Amino acid sequence: MPLPADDADRDILVDPAATSHRARRVMVAGGLLIAFMAVATFVYGQWRAEAGLHEQLLLQARAFTREIVATRQYVARHGGVYVPETQETTLNPYLKGILGLRTRIRDESGTVYVLQNPSLVVREINSEFSAMPGTRARFHMASDRPLNPYNRADAFETEALAAFAAGASEHERLFRDAERSQYRYVMPLEVAPDCVRCHARQGWVPGEIAGGISVAIDAREVDRAIRDGRAYTAAALAGSLGTLLLVLYLLLTNLLGSLLAAETRLRQMATTDPLTGLANRRAAMQRLAGEVERAQRADAGLGVLMLDLDRFKRINDTAGHAVGDAVLAAAAEGMASEARGYDTVARIGGEEFLVILPGASEAEAMSAAERIRDAVVRRTGAVAGVESPVTASAGVAARLQGEHESAGDLLRRADRALYRAKDAGRDRSERG
Repeated sequence: MPLPADDADRDILVDPAATSHRARRVMVAGGLLIAFMAVATFVYGQWRAEAGLHEQLLLQARAFTREIVATRQYVARHGGVYVPETQETTLNPYLKGILGLRTRIRDESGTVYVLQNPSLVVREINSEFSAMPGTRARFHMASDRPLNPYNRADAFETEALAAFAAGASEHERLFRDAERSQYRYVMPLEVAPDCVRCHARQGWVPGEIAGGISVAIDAREVDRAIRDGRAYTAAALAGSLGTLLLVLYLLLTNLLGSLLAAETRLRQMATTDPLTGLANRRAAMQRLAGEVERAQRADAGLGVLMLDLDRFKRINDTAGHAVGDAVLAAAAEGMASEARGYDTVARIGGEEFLVILPGASEAEAMSAAERIRDAVVRRTGAVAGVESPVTASAGVAARLQGEHESAGDLLRRADRALYRAKDAGRDRSERG
């Protein structure tokens, strides 16, 4: 016989219920802490990755801009370039009237050349560059006091010029909307002494910021990389958190087991026909609605079969309801045996059945209806108490590609076809 515990012993006795409660609280708190740390780690990693992609855009824009600046400086230092005059390459009208500027020359062979100033050269290079396959960038010389209105700054470029006036060395932003994803970058452009001759009317002064080189880069690939990165991060995070939740689940299995089992039973009762084990009407209608939506998005095929056991009431009246139930179960087994793994076979009431055939054309749906009807005859013929195999009539409806039929439309067509099969003598399939 155990000795009674004294007061000191009682102070150190542990209440199992309290210990269990505290352990659960510690596990939950620890799980939340680990989850928070995992989320923070993955979010920070994704942020760093997106920042790296943004940095790549910035470096690419800087490289583009420096190349254009170098080209412009070279052209400006040599007073422009002369190119053969053609229908596409004509004299820049904005150069007319500038004293001492030779805008047109002729060589010994008589070929006429016209002068192209730095801004026009940049514009022509942009046109050539933009026409190249795979090009994702375009550039533009922008000013709030342009000689050529083509070079007038847009809203973002005007914002950049104001930032340069306040001391900024560059201006950039990533634009996203429903139609585009574009990275914009502007680098300030100082007035060189060689520019004053052509731009004296604009009041340009050497050394001042009179405009900028603007670059626009198609950022859709970067956006896709960001979206993919977020998806991968989410998957990795989900995997880590899933592992944690699995551990917690295993620790709390005994506590939650009965609830999960009860939930499973309720779910089965809500979606399964108890006699045949097939999906019930509610589950079938939900599945059909989902398949119709998927078929419409992909403009794919979808077949629907409505089947009814012929003269089933006579079996109940002559052989009894027990035999009738056995016939229904056998018919259901036959239908399910001919269904593909992703088809849905459901009992929707009495002796009526519904079969949903994703991706099926009308011809494929008719073929499936015939196989299913043959299987019903084979299975019901083996039921004790049935004098002869039970046949079935079928109404077949297939989604019309290019049409937007609802689930109700398909069911009505299949139901009308089923009635025609009944009226035509039963034991047959009719198209809806």
